[in-house]
Amino acid sequence: MLSAGWGRVGRSKLVGIGRDRNRRQRCSVRPGPLRVEATDNGPVVLRGNLRLMDATGDVVAQMSRCILCRCGQSKEKPFCDGTHQQINFTS
Repeated sequence: MLSAGWGRVGRSKLVGIGRDRNRRQRCSVRPGPLRVEATDNGPVVLRGNLRLMDATGDVVAQMSRCILCRCGQSKEKPFCDGTHQQINFTS
């Protein structure tokens, strides 16, 4: 589950959906382009209409921007917490 303090680099505006199946079914279709950018020596930045889902397919959150860890060392996985800078991650 997500928490409000998942790292200064990975913060996005989230709208929690929760596990309520009725609310999940009422979730509207979110059309539009999705931009994926792998930054130099840093995270992957996603921009567009995004839904974060858990392993069972429940929508956990909706957002328009998400920054994902690529170095594998974030304490807030799957989100980036800036650790790549401390460990001198290169890609």
